[in-house]
Amino acid sequence: MPQLAGEWILAEDIAPVRYIAKSATETVSASTTMQNDDDFLLVPLAANKTYRVEVRLSCQATAVNANIKTQFVLAGGAAQKAARHVMASEVATTSTAATLMTLPVSNVTGVVTSGITNGTSGVTVHYEFLLETTTSGTAGTFTMQWAQGTATGTTSLTPSSYMIITEVEAV
Repeated sequence: MPQLAGEWILAEDIAPVRYIAKSATETVSASTTMQNDDDFLLVPLAANKTYRVEVRLSCQATAVNANIKTQFVLAGGAAQKAARHVMASEVATTSTAATLMTLPVSNVTGVVTSGITNGTSGVTVHYEFLLETTTSGTAGTFTMQWAQGTATGTTSLTPSSYMIITEVEAV
């Protein structure tokens, strides 16, 4: 709620910024079947709110030309407010020095595949999108699902992966 000059700002007037970090390395081996992420699941969204979501994934793989595919599952009153903006290495990435990037825009619930270099340095995949619960007036949740784009070797998300959820006021 906007504050006017001279009004007291109460704790309940300040929307918290939520930060969720991966608690441990999570690995998928030779599987293209989407699975819920261990840490980014059933993230609660209050009713009648709009949220900006930023996700940074630190990805590693053991196979050359490895890739990761992701999607978000919305439940309850959660709905997509704006498309998902993705910044990631192209699918054919083979070097940690690769500069070929993809910048696709897609539905939040659509599958996006990004390249990963093999080795311990890995790559970062960045997502940004808006969600809302204002259209239905009920609370909701969202979950990130992921798998390998091609079932080869192992693909891991490290504890350097995180999500930031910020409540924003639509005007």
